[in-house]
Amino acid sequence: MSIVRAGAALLRSVLPGTGRARIRTCGTLAGRLDGLVAADVMTPRPYLAPGWWTVQALVEHLLGPDGPRYRVFPVVDVHGRLLGRLHLAELGAIDRDARATTTVADVARPVPPELVVDSGMPLEQVLRRPHGPCREIVVQHGGRVVGVIATTDLQRAAELAALRSDASEHDVPWNGSIGWE
Repeated sequence: MSIVRAGAALLRSVLPGTGRARIRTCGTLAGRLDGLVAADVMTPRPYLAPGWWTVQALVEHLLGPDGPRYRVFPVVDVHGRLLGRLHLAELGAIDRDARATTTVADVARPVPPELVVDSGMPLEQVLRRPHGPCREIVVQHGGRVVGVIATTDLQRAAELAALRSDASEHDVPWNGSIGWE
């Protein structure tokens, strides 16, 4: 299956319009995503919940001023290897009295194998994976978590491809400056 077919549904969900022109645009944009790999579209260095922490320590960290702004966290061991994932709602369901003695690893849920990919996996194959809200794809390199791919990351890749497409259609040169220097 080509990336054009694999990414068509995603692109249709992000692009406005209807009819043949939209279908043609989706095919063109999907072709522009060809050659990309998971590392190209992932959110790098996501917040990783330390599996050895207590649930109480994690909750306090999340509530602090520097707490990460995510709802779902990969849980890792001291070497950065994936142990599972944890959702904020699941943290809230843990009995307050048990939080001080329960480790994050103890309450982490397994990540289905189809939601774990290597950083070098072609985007065409990543797009075949089931994804959606709270089903972020965990990206690994050398057995360690290096990123996540959420639906918004895939939408962003499609939107950037559309911008590249618009720029190339109009031969707009870009010198890398946005004029804020």
